[in-house]
Amino acid sequence: MLRGWEITQSGMMINKPWTVSDRRDVVLMPDPTLGVFASMSNRLCGRRVVKHLNMGRGIQCLILDGIAGGMLAFWNESAPDSRTDMTMHLGIDPKWHDLWGNHLPMTVEDGKQTFKVSREPMFMEDIDTELALFRASFVVNEPFIESRQIPHNRVVKLHNPWNHTISGHITFLEPEKWRISPKRMFFSMAANADYEIPIQLSFPISETAGHKELVARVEFVSQKRYDVNFTTPMEVGLKDIEFYSHLTIERNPKTGTIDALVTQRIANRGTEVISLYSFANMTGYSRQERLISQLHPGESIIRNFRFLDGAQRLKTQSVRTGLRETSGPAVINHHLSASDLVTR
Repeated sequence: MLRGWEITQSGMMINKPWTVSDRRDVVLMPDPTLGVFASMSNRLCGRRVVKHLNMGRGIQCLILDGIAGGMLAFWNESAPDSRTDMTMHLGIDPKWHDLWGNHLPMTVEDGKQTFKVSREPMFMEDIDTELALFRASFVVNEPFIESRQIPHNRVVKLHNPWNHTISGHITFLEPEKWRISPKRMFFSMAANADYEIPIQLSFPISETAGHKELVARVEFVSQKRYDVNFTTPMEVGLKDIEFYSHLTIERNPKTGTIDALVTQRIANRGTEVISLYSFANMTGYSRQERLISQLHPGESIIRNFRFLDGAQRLKTQSVRTGLRETSGPAVINHHLSASDLVTR
């Protein structure tokens, strides 16, 4: 219903909202879906979907607004449970409801609400709608970042949803160990205006590939003073290279030790021939490195690395594995630990 309302926003209907009783005399009974439909209809009436709010990978959040007031609709689409506890400022006294309209308690500390997002849609009413829209406007123009040891120039975008000028400071906090320039700057935005902040990003050579988040603290004055954190997703990787790695343990038939094995799968998804070094490194062992020469477009290759008696060491340390260009600044890293073990 939420997805449908986002697309149509004109009207919805439910087809044959009844079921037949199992009694001897046939009786039509309301289908349970009808209860959900009625509850959702009351929530959506007088509101329309105006924007998506980034709450982290796997969490869906829609901002709705209209004559019925502002509202957020959340649900966990694919995020692990460890990432479903949320803490943020959403308004002075927002109301948290489940799918059936039940009021849910929230913890409030320093003006921030703490709540848990479930698989079923949940709703936050009486929100600060302009703040939610301002938070949703915080994006990076090109969120994919090539894993190359060079400065990466990006533009952070913001939009002022209020009907008056706002001003304040923005300070970039994460990713940790990244060099972000400028780190802190002043901004002033006219009513309903867009604003762009050029930044330069650099990360350490040990940075792992995958999904990241750019986090900023935004302190500003509208009709009142705000001090909130904004988050937007990014990803580090190599567009033309598909790289997978996994970790297993097995008994060595020659030595009888339980070894740790790293298996890499590398594929060239680009249009040019590439040459790379693949590597795997674990404290207490010599660095292992293999040359991958002349990998043609569309080709893939598998590389294996063995650490003798490595299973014991996995209890306290991880394996760093990845690729680097034979002549160039590209490096891609994965960290594998005992929690990443694949059963063979």
